[in-house]
Amino acid sequence: MKTLKLKAVLATASLVVAASISSARAETFTLRIGAGHPATSIGYVVAANKFFVPETAKRVAARTNHRLNWVELYGGTAAKLPEVLTATQNGVLDVGLISYSFDTTNLYLHALGFYIPFSIPDPHKSIAAMRAVYDEVPFFRDVLEQKFNQRFLALGSFSDYGFGTNFAMKSFADLKGKKMGLAGPNAPWVRNTGVTPVVSNLNEAYNALQSNIYQAFMVFPNAYHGFKLHEVSKTYVVAGLGSPAATGMTMNLATWKKLPPEVQQIIQEVALEYEKACATIEADGHKQAIDNLRAAKVTIVELSEQDRKAWAEAVKDVPNDAAKEANRRGLPGSAAFKSYFKQAQALGYQWPVVYPID
Repeated sequence: MKTLKLKAVLATASLVVAASISSARAETFTLRIGAGHPATSIGYVVAANKFFVPETAKRVAARTNHRLNWVELYGGTAAKLPEVLTATQNGVLDVGLISYSFDTTNLYLHALGFYIPFSIPDPHKSIAAMRAVYDEVPFFRDVLEQKFNQRFLALGSFSDYGFGTNFAMKSFADLKGKKMGLAGPNAPWVRNTGVTPVVSNLNEAYNALQSNIYQAFMVFPNAYHGFKLHEVSKTYVVAGLGSPAATGMTMNLATWKKLPPEVQQIIQEVALEYEKACATIEADGHKQAIDNLRAAKVTIVELSEQDRKAWAEAVKDVPNDAAKEANRRGLPGSAAFKSYFKQAQALGYQWPVVYPID
């Protein structure tokens, strides 16, 4: 009798296991990915739309018995720029593409690249340097998981910042007394230069330049051309202000934990490749945008090394001030900035001036 009962139990267990395996084989995971920026000329979103989403779906289908079904919610559809972190934390989004500079209340130190004028201009090297900082300073990953309920997957970068003007410009001195539209995190980049910063955005820039509310607008050329600012501002200055690796791809922690290990592995694998895709999109887009601007009869000005050094000298305290502000907030500011400068130097980048960090 005991033998029969044991056989019955084993048979039942086998059926449960078989049902579980069958269910796992058949499962489709529907995941929502979103960003505040649209999937047009902003590389970290374009790379998600064109590479990360289709590639993860393809590999999961090819290498596992599962399926990924992505719902893409870009351009503020589910969360505006300052809301992506919270939307991912709360599960409104399963994967968030966060532009750190728009949420410095929560992610002040993650926006580190925006506190360093004339940082690494190459998006590939910029991401490599920041990833090394993440490896050396665990805070960057830990705070996302422990405080904001999400797993860090990948970094993204913007293209090398320059600016356009609605007046003929030949040198750094021509900027003095002018107003420049820029994103809030870029404002310290013109401190002590004689330029008046006006916090603005790409949606406002066309009309503002056209009506002379400000005479210059700081942005990378990809977006400058994509938003047609060259129609009202016929000079673009390649300034080498830097390519901040200041966007992140994260996944809601509960979503991450419900995925099978083989799906997790593929997502993390493709996320690392996404970094390269993002950098390539930005680097190639930068070059193409400059060509497009030239074709549109825009005057392209290369900021001289002398001007870059003079400008960098004027703003050389910006990184240290940001590091001290991070320290004041209880964040590892000095350690993070020192790590970044060390990584940039290891990659061969030469700064216009030495930025002191206390």
